[in-house]
Amino acid sequence: MADKYRSALDSLPVLLPAVLHAKIEEDTPPGPLRDFTMTAFRLVLSDYEHDRKVGHVILRWLHAGGGEPLETCLGLRRRGTGGSPPRALALHRRDRILKQICSKYWSGSTTDEAAREMIASYERYQTRQWPRDCDAERAPPDWPEHVWWHLLRDEFPLPAKKRLRQILDRQD
Repeated sequence: MADKYRSALDSLPVLLPAVLHAKIEEDTPPGPLRDFTMTAFRLVLSDYEHDRKVGHVILRWLHAGGGEPLETCLGLRRRGTGGSPPRALALHRRDRILKQICSKYWSGSTTDEAAREMIASYERYQTRQWPRDCDAERAPPDWPEHVWWHLLRDEFPLPAKKRLRQILDRQD
């Protein structure tokens, strides 16, 4: 008799997802919403804790009717800020690259001197070389001009001196 219950209990992890899957299919119209709900459900069943947390947040968000933006619920954007997650990632990449070129070209300078020299180099490139390079499909091979070309093309201006110093001082 105990073996009968053990086999039933052992099959619960397999049966429960199937039952919940059927319930989601019954309650959710076909299409992107059902696909998204099923993805969240699969995350909840994941072996990885982070995936489970994300899945629970998404399911709670769906259950609540999506009151606030999902990216806020996931912690990708703070309440009341206008920045999007893709922009935050792009700024993080920009900051990392600025630190790399600073360490390569201005490593012997103080943060203040490096920021001043970087801004001067950027402004020289912007006024002298960018008008010729702006229509090019590829960035110039030389650094830091290569970086300045990407910043200007992607419309990510070099930060002002105070912010640039903060970026260069930050320990990541």
